[in-house]
Amino acid sequence: MNLDDVLNQWVRLGAFFSAETAKQTPDIEKLLAETAEFCTQMPRLFTVCVAWLSQYNRLVCRHRLARFAIDISGTDASAALGLMLSIAKYYANTDHFNLAIKTCK
Repeated sequence: MNLDDVLNQWVRLGAFFSAETAKQTPDIEKLLAETAEFCTQMPRLFTVCVAWLSQYNRLVCRHRLARFAIDISGTDASAALGLMLSIAKYYANTDHFNLAIKTCK
């Protein structure tokens, strides 16, 4: 997956990027794991993702997300996902992401 594909999927979920809308509804948990790979290239993506997760955290299947988090290859991407989930957890005042956070490196 490339950055443009990730942005297109976030636009489909309501994020405001100047990108085309994805044709199909994204797999949210897979998209979150893929998004973590691009956060260092585009810091705004990190912020938008945290804001979206803070608002729509119950749309995320925490068990599927934890499985995707385990498969993230790079430690930077894994750390980015863990930080993203931790901040969203704080603002949403929820423990919904604890399982996925535990799997991040």
